Amino acid sequence: MSSDLLRALTVSIAMSIFLCPDALAQSAPVPETEASTSATEENEDSQAPAGGTQLDTILVLDVGAGANATAGANLITIDQQEIDRKKPQDLREVFSGEPQIAVGGAIPSTQKIYVNGVDENNLAVTVDGSRQNNKVFHHNGTYLLDPALLKAASVQAGVAPADAGPGALAGSLGFETKDAVDLLEPGRNFGGFVTGIWDTNSGTFTT
Repeated sequence: MSSDLLRALTVSIAMSIFLCPDALAQSAPVPETEASTSATEENEDSQAPAGGTQLDTILVLDVGAGANATAGANLITIDQQEIDRKKPQDLREVFSGEPQIAVGGAIPSTQKIYVNGVDENNLAVTVDGSRQNNKVFHHNGTYLLDPALLKAASVQAGVAPADAGPGALAGSLGFETKDAVDLLEPGRNFGGFVTGIWDTNSGTFTT
């Protein structure tokens, strides 16, 4: 091999190495010391300060309980037990303690229900499964329910499921009233109840 040819090959190899350092760098394996250094730095960051105690990770899990445990956060259910505890005189007292629900109106005949600030005109309202005409007439409420005859109430706040029916832009509202058997004690075939209210402000008694 002539000296001129050998010199040309040497220059060609040198130019290839000079022009392609990135390709050689990409194919080169990462030194094992770099990975171990990163892991060591991460462990050092999680160490307790001087004088402290490093605790193991604690994972806390819980399963919800109650009427709304498996129904989702947007479903509010007020059952008979809660109604008996509240002893409500109107719808405002029925939904008391529920931050997503507000009831406006000074007296029961003018009360209207708001879910997340949206009035009942945009709610699908049912009583015992029967769809209600919840269009407001002037300043009157759309329906008048006696809480003493109310067995349960449920509110689907926000976007309601498809089975809620049309008009459920703000959600759905359902009332369930008591059956005749709910008014009877076990083993009885007739019964009734009477309520009385004394108003100290006006000095009136209502039954």
